Amino acid sequence: ASVRPHVCTRAHVVVGMTDKATEKELKRLRGLPENKICPVCSRKDTMFGFSAVCWQFKTFICGECKSAHQSFSHRCKSVSMSNWTMDEVRQLEEKNGGGNTIAHNRYIAGAPESARADPNSSLDALKRFID
Repeated sequence: ASVRPHVCTRAHVVVGMTDKATEKELKRLRGLPENKICPVCSRKDTMFGFSAVCWQFKTFICGECKSAHQSFSHRCKSVSMSNWTMDEVRQLEEKNGGGNTIAHNRYIAGAPESARADPNSSLDALKRFID
């Protein structure tokens, strides 16, 4: 039996894309000042905001902390390369328990300064802190 290659049609591709309203809301949340500070290492993004979301904690995180989270099999989504639904984006709002402020207050604020990760922490140090 011969195997036919899968052919993507334009309609198929459009179905999987993030709609404009969802994209706009994700961009707004990404650009909030509190979401431009990584909740794990406190690295600041001065431009557009971080390009990754740690889904387990509903936070915008830097690339280094994304790698650390992925080592624990925490699902991370790209802001620009992943498909998003409005329901997913709404979960990132502070009023729904998401966002970097809530994560910082819940997981970071109680940790002693000496135990916290910082922007210069190695990947191993980030992993220890997340664990």
